[in-house]
Amino acid sequence: MKKYIVYANISIPILAGSLLYYVTSPQVIFAQNIDRLLGVSLHVGTENTFVVNLRSYMPDMLWAYALVFSLMLVTGNKPAYVWIAGMFSTIMEVLQVTGCVKGTFDVMDIIVEIIAELMAVFIIKRHDMRRKSYEKNQEVHRGTAVSDSICCNGDGKWI
Repeated sequence: MKKYIVYANISIPILAGSLLYYVTSPQVIFAQNIDRLLGVSLHVGTENTFVVNLRSYMPDMLWAYALVFSLMLVTGNKPAYVWIAGMFSTIMEVLQVTGCVKGTFDVMDIIVEIIAELMAVFIIKRHDMRRKSYEKNQEVHRGTAVSDSICCNGDGKWI
């Protein structure tokens, strides 16, 4: 996978999750610091159940998705990145129970993060399969398709 695609799959979800978190969570320190920096407050109400669920789970999903691409980049696309991502997001959530990490433990967070990680793995694997298929196809046809169509008269003799 081209590096700019990997970087886009890391940075866009993190930026989108941060923006969503900022817009829907005016009470958190992150949002308050942005308000101070911008000199304006750009938040939406969270009375709507859809907005509450979106705010609760979508930033986590986007973070987990970006985590998989980050680990894939760091590990060189070795299968370990899948397990590292799943374990890391689960451990971070469990640490919230112990108080070592600030936050509220929620089993649903673990579920949505694992779903997002599996979606990222699916995208990576699908891309790898297509790339390998393309490379195999190119290898089979390399040198024959172009030279026969341009330089030969059809019976294999050069013109």
